[in-house]
Order: sequence, then C-alpha cells, then structure tokens
Amino acid sequence: MRRRSRTAVVHLYLRHHFTFLEILVFRVPSWTVLLFRSSFEFLYL
Repeated sequence: MRRRSRTAVVHLYLRHHFTFLEILVFRVPSWTVLLFRSSFEFLYL
C-alpha cells in the first residue's frame, strides 16, 4: 500500500508540475536544468 500511495503521489506531482518542467526544459539552458536536477536529487536523497 505504501508503494501504491507513493506512486500515486508522484503521478499527482507530475500531473501538476509537468507543464512547469516542460517550461524549464524548453526555456532554461541545459546546464541550469542539470544543476536544478542535481540539487533536487541531493535534497530528495
């Protein structure tokens, strides 16, 4: 049940922030995206 709820939360997050991520990918330079991604992974882990 924990896995299911976690995946559901992830899907909800992606649903709400997919456009935001798209804007980041298309408007922000690749190095900034990589920096953001690395910082996000660091905070998540």
